[in-house]
Amino acid sequence: MPAELLDKWRSEAANDAQFRRKIEKHLDSGYGECWLKQVQIAATVRDSLFFHDGRKYRLIAWVIMPNHAHLLLTPLEDQHLPAIEHSIKSYTSQQANKLLAR
Repeated sequence: MPAELLDKWRSEAANDAQFRRKIEKHLDSGYGECWLKQVQIAATVRDSLFFHDGRKYRLIAWVIMPNHAHLLLTPLEDQHLPAIEHSIKSYTSQQANKLLAR
């Protein structure tokens, strides 16, 4: 997402919740590259979410959108959300880049 757009929305928003709603609306509209429309890439993300379910977190709900994903999870004991996010994003981005020959 362009930094200029984020800066504009941040200056216009009355609070953090309003700023986040603008971002989500933009993402949900399908802007950007939309790599997750590709079945193999979306399947990689899905499989990654299931792989750690029960090991690092309890996966409650998830949805893969064309250009991002939403998930609801509960970290298991001694697991921290930033580390979980990094693990998912790092692995899936590497795999997606392989599929895209990048």
